[in-house]
Amino acid sequence: MIVEGFLTSLSAVKSSVVSQDALESALDTLLNVSSDNDYQCIQVFNAFDQPKLIFHPSTKTYEVSADPTRKLHASSAHRLSLFRERYARTQPHHHSIVVPCRFSALERRVLRHKSFSKPVAATSSSSHVESFQEQLVQIQQLERDQELDCFVVLSDVHLDEPAVMARLDALFSGYEPFTPTLFILMGNFTSSPVGYGYGTPTSSKTIRTLKQHFDDLATLLLKYPALVEKSQFLFVPGPDDPGAPHVLPRHP
Repeated sequence: MIVEGFLTSLSAVKSSVVSQDALESALDTLLNVSSDNDYQCIQVFNAFDQPKLIFHPSTKTYEVSADPTRKLHASSAHRLSLFRERYARTQPHHHSIVVPCRFSALERRVLRHKSFSKPVAATSSSSHVESFQEQLVQIQQLERDQELDCFVVLSDVHLDEPAVMARLDALFSGYEPFTPTLFILMGNFTSSPVGYGYGTPTSSKTIRTLKQHFDDLATLLLKYPALVEKSQFLFVPGPDDPGAPHVLPRHP
């Protein structure tokens, strides 16, 4: 998410290394924390716009790839680098194949030994730390002010089934006095695939039919103006919904 904000000023960057100043600027952009505007509690970031990062095991850092292009049909070398980078990332992070250094075999003959503990994080008075502390205070204040906020997550919302629409009506009616911050509705949005030729011609779904189902959902939501005004709705396509093949991520 931080790099997503950094992407907006990518043209001004002269190096492939993500600097500390760039990350701080991206964090300020994403949080939108200032005295002049309000903090945006819900932000959706598109995975298609994320820059490609490369992990370097020697420095334990990520760098923006010098080649921003992405290929759907890459060579076999990309598959090898995928697993190599995955192993390098998971190796130092409490993976089962990695154990801490021990001298248990030798300690049987040692009368007394001491081990170093992890260093305590020190505070700093630098400007970027002070800026982060100000943002942290505002975030904590938002958490206190919005303690009762909630998210509603639903999956397999088959809009073509009357029983599902009836339950959605009851759900929206119950939540209208509380106005949740976010509704996440995930597909599949029909009980049978759309436009893939499954079933009989009368049972297969078309794009026009799916659009009509979403129009019915919009009509249902208009019965609850408080939810429409104060809540946000995020629709996540399922594997059988129209769009790209199953191997690719979908736009929200």
